[in-house]
Amino acid sequence: MLFQLANLPRSQKKILLILFDLFILNGILLACFFIRLGEPFSSNLLDNLHVLVLVPPLNLMLFYYFGLYNKVIRFLTPKFFLASAKALSAGTAVFLGLVVLMQAEGVPRSVYFMYWALGLSAIGGIRLLARELLPVPNQLVDDKKIRVGIYGAGAAGTQLAQALRSSREYAPIFFVDDNHELWNWEISGIKIFDPSKLHHLVKAFEVQEMIFSIPSLARSDQQKLLSKLANLPVKIRTLPSIVNLVDGRIRVEDIKRVQIEDLLGRKPVDPIPELIQANINGKHVLVTGAGGSIGSELCRQIVKQIPAKLILLEVSEYALFRIHSELKRTNPKIHYATILGSVVDEELMIDVLKTHSVQTIYHTAAYKHVPIVEKNILAGYRNNVLGTKAVAEAAERAGVERMILISTDKAVRPSSVMGATKRLAELVLQAKAKKGRQQTVFTIVRFGNVLGSSGSVVPIFRGQIKKGGPVTITDDRMTRYFMTIPEAAQLVIQAGAMASGGEVFLLDMGEPVKILDLARKMIHLSGFSLKTKENPNGDIEIQMIGIRPGEKLTEELLIENATSDSIHPRIKHASEQHLEEKSLYQKLQKMEKLIQLNTKEPSLIIFELFKLAKLESETTSRGEL
Repeated sequence: MLFQLANLPRSQKKILLILFDLFILNGILLACFFIRLGEPFSSNLLDNLHVLVLVPPLNLMLFYYFGLYNKVIRFLTPKFFLASAKALSAGTAVFLGLVVLMQAEGVPRSVYFMYWALGLSAIGGIRLLARELLPVPNQLVDDKKIRVGIYGAGAAGTQLAQALRSSREYAPIFFVDDNHELWNWEISGIKIFDPSKLHHLVKAFEVQEMIFSIPSLARSDQQKLLSKLANLPVKIRTLPSIVNLVDGRIRVEDIKRVQIEDLLGRKPVDPIPELIQANINGKHVLVTGAGGSIGSELCRQIVKQIPAKLILLEVSEYALFRIHSELKRTNPKIHYATILGSVVDEELMIDVLKTHSVQTIYHTAAYKHVPIVEKNILAGYRNNVLGTKAVAEAAERAGVERMILISTDKAVRPSSVMGATKRLAELVLQAKAKKGRQQTVFTIVRFGNVLGSSGSVVPIFRGQIKKGGPVTITDDRMTRYFMTIPEAAQLVIQAGAMASGGEVFLLDMGEPVKILDLARKMIHLSGFSLKTKENPNGDIEIQMIGIRPGEKLTEELLIENATSDSIHPRIKHASEQHLEEKSLYQKLQKMEKLIQLNTKEPSLIIFELFKLAKLESETTSRGEL
C-alpha cells in the first residue's frame, strides 16, 4: 500500500494531500467546539455552520499560497513548519474575519487558539509520520535522476545536497560521515550513516554515484579515503578544494569525476621561486615538442613565470595550433612564436635560436612509444639521437645559455630501441658538457611515467573501459612509477635551474604502482564491476596479453647507485658514466654508415645501438660534471 502510494505521480499525490487536509481541518473544527462546549454537535456549532464550512477551503488556498503542497514529504525541512505556522496564522485570521463579517454569534474565543494549535500539530505531525512510514528514498527518486550518496555531512555536504535537489540530474539519497555522533541523524530529511556500511548502503539504495564532499581535508587524507571509495562499484566524484570554492556556494557544476591522478598523485611541494623563475622570467624560451603531453604542460608552467617570449616548436601542425590557441587564450600578454618543423633540421634550429635570441631550451621532442619505435628503428634513432645532437649543436653555435633534455627511465639499462635512443641522447648532452669553456650549460632531467601522457597506460585503459573492455595488461607482475604531468613539469624547470653542466637530475617518483591494481581501480572509478571467475556477471574483464618487445616488468631511474641530494626535496643528482665528445661522435658516425649500409637488416643496427647505449667495451669516465 505504502509503496503504491509513494510511486503515484506527483500530481495525484498532491490531490490526495489536499483532500486529506480538508478532512483534517473539518475534523479539527468539530473537535474545537467539542472540547470547549462538551458536546459534539452543539447549537453554537449548528447555528454557525454556514460560516464554518468556508473556513477549511479558504485555509487550503492559503496552504497552497504558502507553498505547503510544493514540498516533498520525504525531505521536509524546518522551513516547512515555519510556512505551516504562517499559513495557519493567516487561516485563523480569516476564520475570525468571517465570523465578524458574517456576524456569527456563539463562537467561543478559545476555539480560534485551539484551531491554530491543533491545525499546526495535525498538519505537521501527519507529514512527519508519513515521512517515516514511506519507503526508503531510492524508491522515491525519479528514475531519470542519478542516485547519489554523499561522503561528508558537514557544511559542504549539506550545501551539495541542496544543490543536487534543485538539479535535474541528481538525487541525494544518504550521507556517510566519520563523525559517529552524527550517525542516524538527518539533515534536510537525508539520513547520515556509518561509512563502514557503505558497500551495503550502495547496494540497498541502488546508488549509482558517490560524491566526496570534504574539500577542507588534507590531500593525503583525501587520497586514503578516495582509495577506499574506489573499491565501490559506483562512479566516484569529488568537489574541488575549499580554496577554489571562493564564493562559499557549492554548485552542481563544481562536482568533478575522480580521476586515477587523484589517487596516485602526491601532496604537491611548493616550487622554490628562485628556481622556477631563474631560466624563464624575462627570457626568450624555446620548447621543442611543444604540442606533446610534457611539452604542452611545460609551456603552461613557463607562461606563469612571464617569459619575454615563448617559442613553440612542433612537427605536428594540429598539436602546434592547439597549444598555441590555448596559451593565447589563457595568457594573452605573452609574446609567442610558432615554428612548424623538426629538430633533426639543424639549419632550422640555428635559424630559430638566432632569430628569436633564445636563452633557454627545454628539449622534449622525441618518439617515445616503445612498440612503435621498436618497429621504426631508423626514425626513432634519427629523431631521438640525431635530433638531440642537432639541437645541442645549434645551441652551442647560437650561444644559448641553457639546454635541458627531458629523458626517461627507459634510458636506464635500456631493453627497448626507444630506451637506447634516449640514453644516447643523454650521452650527447653529457659529452657536450664535458668539453668545458662553452657558454651553454647542458643538463638532463630523467623521470618515469606521467599520468595522462600520450604514451601512458592510463589513457589506454580509459579508452578500453569506455568501450566496455577488456582491459589488457601485459603481465600481472608489472610495476611502473607515476607522476602527474604538472608536478613533473614544475620539477623539470627547477632541476634545470640548478644545473652547472652535464648533470643527470632524477625526479622523485614515489613508490612504484602495480599496473594490475591500477587497472582495477580505474574500472571501479568508472562505475563498473570487475569480471572475474568469482564474479562472472561483472562488467569489465582484465586480460593478460604478454610482455611486448622492449618492455620491462619494472622500471628504474639509476644507472649507478651514486646519487646526492639537491636543494629541492624531490630532485636528486646522479653521477654516471659518459663518453668524450670526440669518441661519441665517432661512434655516431659509424652508426650512421651502418644504417646506410644495412637499412634492410635491422638486427645489426639494433646490436650496435644497444652496445653504444650501454657503453660496452668502451673507456669511460665517471664523475660529477
